[in-house]
Amino acid sequence: MVMAAGDPGIVPGSCPNRKESQPLNSRSASLFMQNYFPTMPVQNEACKENSGLPQMVQACYAAAGNRIPNFIAVNFYMRSNGGGVFDVQDRINGLTLCGCNTIAACQVGAPMGACKDTGAPNRTPWSSPSESSVNGNVYSGTTEFRTHPTAGASNTSTWSSFVLLLSLLLTVKLFASFMH
Repeated sequence: MVMAAGDPGIVPGSCPNRKESQPLNSRSASLFMQNYFPTMPVQNEACKENSGLPQMVQACYAAAGNRIPNFIAVNFYMRSNGGGVFDVQDRINGLTLCGCNTIAACQVGAPMGACKDTGAPNRTPWSSPSESSVNGNVYSGTTEFRTHPTAGASNTSTWSSFVLLLSLLLTVKLFASFMH
């Protein structure tokens, strides 16, 4: 399942999927990629654009049948008001790996939902451990990153997207090693 890229993918509360993709709430798809970037990325607007990411992840979590995205594609990952892209990723990883609101609250060897006190609530607004499911699906294939000459995107945004995708992939691999 892939969310629509570009401007349709950043409309608050809306989670359109690509026409060629299965519906977001499909249970037969093992991979959910959430695109969250405008059609024409503008670095000066990135703070404003990425600030709505937490609400969009929550809205798309519901639209996808209470599934957490496996990947989130963004531009200019270092720019936002609030916790930003990495805060969202830490929350998703915490919920997926241990049922806590952030990866920092996870404890090695502890049961699902046994969270360290980090001074933050122990559950994300998206789910509880009983609602989430962890599966061993692995994405295998190629991804092409390229910049269209008229899109105004920079090599920095392309590498930013690649770094974010790579860090999430490494987190999934780390989780898989804990499961064995």
